[in-house]
Amino acid sequence: MSDTQQGFRWQFTDNWCTRAARDIVKLRHFADGHLHTGDCIEWSEKLPEDEKYRAFRREMLLSGRPYLDTPGNHDLTTYNPDAPRRIRSANEWAAEVPGRSIANQEMVLGDVVVLGISPHYWRYIDKLSIDGKQEGNYDEPDPLSPDILTWLDSKLTEHSSKRVWFASHALPATQFSDKPMNSGNIRDWAQIENLVSGHQNLAGWFSGHWHIDAADKRSIRSILVGGRRIHGVNAPSSAGLFPNIDYGPHQWTRYAGSLYVTDMGDDIEVRWRNHLSARWERPFGEYVKIYSTR
Repeated sequence: MSDTQQGFRWQFTDNWCTRAARDIVKLRHFADGHLHTGDCIEWSEKLPEDEKYRAFRREMLLSGRPYLDTPGNHDLTTYNPDAPRRIRSANEWAAEVPGRSIANQEMVLGDVVVLGISPHYWRYIDKLSIDGKQEGNYDEPDPLSPDILTWLDSKLTEHSSKRVWFASHALPATQFSDKPMNSGNIRDWAQIENLVSGHQNLAGWFSGHWHIDAADKRSIRSILVGGRRIHGVNAPSSAGLFPNIDYGPHQWTRYAGSLYVTDMGDDIEVRWRNHLSARWERPFGEYVKIYSTR
């Protein structure tokens, strides 16, 4: 799983994207499927960098493995305050992605199923910065609509004998208690907890948005959802944006990394890959780390 955020703002170049994709393809025998938890592009230009992501995705699909991507706020809403305001729905985004049709889709990997979740919209608001200049920022994502909740319920029922993971750009409310942003949690949490409490097969939740440093210990932890203790895994960012935000080249821009996650039941096994250097990393001093919900 990864978070590439392709675009000029974080200086994550086309060449780096190609190198990262080729390294992922080279490691295809180490993965049953690939997951991207949103912010596939930066959309800081007047037109979105969609073609950059399409090129990355086409390269990725050469692995022959399933690939599930979920749109993030940068994919759905213009970030650049100087660009014309552009908003598109998650399904409008998916319609422009090769091999996709609608935003909320599943990826079946044997006994494990990943359900990609996105609200229909993630809106944009204008605000004044401290120096009085007009700036933009992201509002909360829209609540999950009744049709999305019904779809999740039906999929949890359909795959009752499998281990199901949710995957979304927005964060489960229990992933971080001290996140630096004032938005980003998936909504409506009470309805999600009620839905999950009626099933026994939710195993974990992959998320994005926080653009966290891969060495931040809060990125992978056990979380409580609907009375169930599950794995909460937040994707490492290509930019390593938080907690050391400086709007310049970041230490993890060189990283362009993915997590390789193996579901072993109560435990998951995690490896960190640096696709630009084509090496396995040790952000916590070891190449392989086991996390448990027990």
